[in-house]
Amino acid sequence: MLDAGYVPEDIANEAYPRFSSWWGEESAMWSKRAEQFDRLLSHEDKRIQKIGELAKARVEASRESALNREQQEAIHGLGSW
Repeated sequence: MLDAGYVPEDIANEAYPRFSSWWGEESAMWSKRAEQFDRLLSHEDKRIQKIGELAKARVEASRESALNREQQEAIHGLGSW
């Protein structure tokens, strides 16, 4: 795909789920997804590494947001903040 003219940013954006379902805490789901990009970070192709970096950063931002929301829900209750 990269040799066909796609840039790492486009591919990383497509790796981000549009719809998803999971069991348990949302932050745990995002943690597992972030781990899936680790193997790209050590790829010999720098473009693949960039895809891993971008995709993992986006997923980790979602994880942080979920952690904050979960913390607020634990303190204040669901939907009351």
